[in-house]
Amino acid sequence: MRRKLRYLNYQIFIPYLILVVVGIILVYSASSDILLVNGFKPNVYGIRQAIYAIVAFFLFGIPFFALRIKVFKNPKFVGGFLLICILMLGWLVFLRFAHGSSAAVNGAVGWINLGFINLQPLEVTKLALVIYLAYVLDRRDGKLV
Repeated sequence: MRRKLRYLNYQIFIPYLILVVVGIILVYSASSDILLVNGFKPNVYGIRQAIYAIVAFFLFGIPFFALRIKVFKNPKFVGGFLLICILMLGWLVFLRFAHGSSAAVNGAVGWINLGFINLQPLEVTKLALVIYLAYVLDRRDGKLV
């Protein structure tokens, strides 16, 4: 574990933590007045945002410590991840034309309802694109042109 902490980029990690804390404060300050007027506890959304931040930290921290970098250099992993994202985006196009506005969540047809959670494939595709571009640039080994 200590070996992996050596590779942690603190110039990215510290601003990330600062932005998370500022985000929690902003959510609390933006919602506390409305909640108080409506008779709820004013810190409900702030606590919820803090819980989401902690869960996200662990969900992204576990792969950092559990996975090796070699996994992201595997062409089968990169291609499979990209293929899954393309299929999810294709499913969104299908939902748009098959169900129209009945598949929309708050007017947007960018969500897939899995029952227990609503998934937004575009966000997963952004991650897949970053992994794919890192893979391609790593294979070029400094020869960008």
